[in-house]
Amino acid sequence: MITGEIKNHIDQIFNEIVEKTIAYNPTARQALTFAFQDQAYSLQQVYDFVWGKYLQEAQYGRKPLSKLTRDTLEQLGIYPDNISQ
Repeated sequence: MITGEIKNHIDQIFNEIVEKTIAYNPTARQALTFAFQDQAYSLQQVYDFVWGKYLQEAQYGRKPLSKLTRDTLEQLGIYPDNISQ
């Protein structure tokens, strides 16, 4: 059973993801990619910067609720399957 405290934490993470999808819309993400291009950052690294690391299935154990983050991003159509590290 999920306690109120855990549910609130999950809700906060979910709301943060939704807020980031608004702030980092496709145009903003493209601008970030372009801005970091001179420093040789990959698209994956830009996504890591915006959404957090450890969104690959093999990395889920490295950060609490990383699977929730990945699933939410996929449901919102934000995290494409073709990005790999």
